[in-house]
Parts: sequence; C-alpha cells; structure tokens
Amino acid sequence: MPYMNMTKTAILSLPVTDKRVKYSDKGGAKSVPGLKLHVLPSGEKIYYFRKSINGKVVEKKLGNFISLSVENARKMALEYSNTSAYEIHTNYDNMTFDELFDKHIKLFENEVLTGSKREESLKAAERYYRIHIKGILGKKKIGSFTFEDATRFSSNQGAEKGYAIHNLCLTTLKSMFNKSGVPFNPFQRVKKVEEAPYRKTRFLSQDEIAKLLGAALTEPKTYQDVIIALLLTAQRKSSVFGMEWKELNMDACLWYIPAHRYKGNREHVVPLCEELMQILRRRQAEESSDTKFVFPSPRDRGKPLSNKSGVGSFWDRIIKRAGFYDPGNSKIHVTIRDLRRTAATYQYLASKDIRAVAQLLGHRNLNTTAWVYTISNTDALKPMHQKSVDSMLNAIKNKSE
Repeated sequence: MPYMNMTKTAILSLPVTDKRVKYSDKGGAKSVPGLKLHVLPSGEKIYYFRKSINGKVVEKKLGNFISLSVENARKMALEYSNTSAYEIHTNYDNMTFDELFDKHIKLFENEVLTGSKREESLKAAERYYRIHIKGILGKKKIGSFTFEDATRFSSNQGAEKGYAIHNLCLTTLKSMFNKSGVPFNPFQRVKKVEEAPYRKTRFLSQDEIAKLLGAALTEPKTYQDVIIALLLTAQRKSSVFGMEWKELNMDACLWYIPAHRYKGNREHVVPLCEELMQILRRRQAEESSDTKFVFPSPRDRGKPLSNKSGVGSFWDRIIKRAGFYDPGNSKIHVTIRDLRRTAATYQYLASKDIRAVAQLLGHRNLNTTAWVYTISNTDALKPMHQKSVDSMLNAIKNKSE
C-alpha cells in the first residue's frame, strides 16, 4: 500500500485512476499509524482507520475529504487507536438523528440552567427540528450520512422553504454534531446562504405609522401599548413582549434587559423616552400585582403576550384593517419586525450616527446595522443630493469660464 504525508495540498494533487487506490498516512511529524485514504474512480476521497483488534483487522470509515479536514481525521484516528475508545465510537454508527437530537437537547438544557444559553434559543432549536428536520432525517442513522447527503438535504430546504429556514436548520444540525461529541460532522462544510440579497428594506412612512396606530384603536389597550413600545424602543418583539416590571428603572427611565432574555446572551440597556414612560406609568397604576409582566397575556396573566403574529393574532387583525396585509408583496406587507427597522431608520435620519443606532439595537457589527436597519428615506436625501449636484455643476461652470 503506497504511503504519503497527508496534507490538504498533497491529497488534492493525488491522481484518479480506474481502480480504488489506498494510501497510508506516513512520513510526516503528525502522521498517525492506521489512518488511510481511499481514492475512488469517481474522484471521491475517503478517510478510514484500520486496526487489528483481538486478531481481527477492522477498518472504519471516518469521513469524506470534503467534509473532514486532515487534522480532524488524524484526531479521530488517534481516538480510535485506543480499543475502548474505538468500541465506544462505533456506537455512533447506529445512532439516529432523533437520538442525537435528544442528547443535544439534554446538553442544551444544562446550558440554559447555567445561564450560558437562553431558554428562547432552546425552544427555537426544538421547533426547527420538530417542524423542518425530524420528518425527513429523524430515523436515519448518522453513521451512514455523508457530506453529499447533508448538501442535498440543505439544498432542498433552501429551495422549498427559503434561505432563512435553510440557515436556521443548518445551525441546529451543526450544533447537534459538534456539541454532542460526535467525531464527525457531515454538515460541517455546508455553508449558509448569504442573506444580503434577501434582506427586507420595508419601513413605515409617517403616514403609514399613523394609519397603523389608527387601525389598532379598536384593539384592547395592551395591544395598542405594546405596538407603541415596539416603535419607541426599537427592540425585538420577544424582548418587548416579555418585558418585566423588575427590569425597569422608572426613575432613571432605563430598561435593563437581562442576558438570559437577550440575543448574544448579554445584558442590554435601553433608554426610555418620556412618551413611553407615560404609558408605563399608566400601566403600572392600572395593573394589579398578580403579574410580573408589563404586557401580560389576556388568557393567562402569569405569561407574557404571545409572540405569534400569524392568522388570527392581534397583529394580523391590525394590518388587515390598515391595508398592510399582502404576504406576497414585501412593499405592502408589514411585519412586527418592520417596526424595529422603522424605529432604527428614523433614529439614523435624525442623528446620522450609525454607532448610536447600533448601540440602541444591540448590534456588535456596524455592517449589520447599516445593511438591515438604516434604510435611507429618499425624501430626506433629496435636498442633500441637490446640494451636491449644484456643487458639481458650479465647479464645471467656473472651470469653463
């Protein structure tokens, strides 16, 4: 059997023949005895580990060269070189995706208990798996699931359900393998879909804001108040809907969103304007002490308002009443998330300070703020644009004279 010091460059340069050729990892400082690479006539390159156990030669497939780096293949081979470790890891061959997800969720629950992960993230992972993954992959065995299988599944998700579901499911699947100690991950090199071309630019004009608030007047006061809170804080709906009285400093007009309730698992401080403070003081005076939530659910005051905004929800009723309901037309249809973008856009137009907007939104990356939220108002740009045009034309005129 020919041998080679396995490196990415060396493997890429290997010739493809009409027969399977097997190479041993040898000759390098990091080479691992027992690590093999099979080059198939199809051009596919697959890592294996070969070892004699109790007088019997056993060869175990580790993964495809495309989805498994040389470093990780060597790491796996070192683990398998120990007989007991080999026997333990072979159990993964018969493990199903459902069983792997159950293990993943137990680890996730421990992270929620320690505060390193949010309960909302746990529920989201459970939801994505149940709705989008379980029915297709649940009973499949992870040991025989290849990079090609992973690519095919993810591509189908993107084609059938859109880039957002593709990316969310991919994150869940990668995490399942990485955090559960599985020594291979068929999804590791599957890439997310670039979101920039799909990002919404919808924000509400002043007339549209007035129309939206007018359409909300027939709804219970809690729904009217929470919409105004969304607009005046520029925060995510999960944070606003779950706002608790203990998070508010009414004297300092500040809202301290705790880390376990905020994206990125860090505390976020939001300044509260006087218009919103008036609403909060009224609600505080009107509310009884039987709830910790500023916007409690009308069905169960021990819970916050529901995050749902689908058919039959208060949001669904309001946007239909306002004439903003058209799911197939993003220029007309208004979502709750659009209120955050609207608030950020007006903040930017008023301040021209992208850093201040990023701080309000809780963004660490200014590009996220610039790309997604600060959509410039063309009416506001007109006078500035005209001024720059006049300047250029005057320069040309003066030069010609």
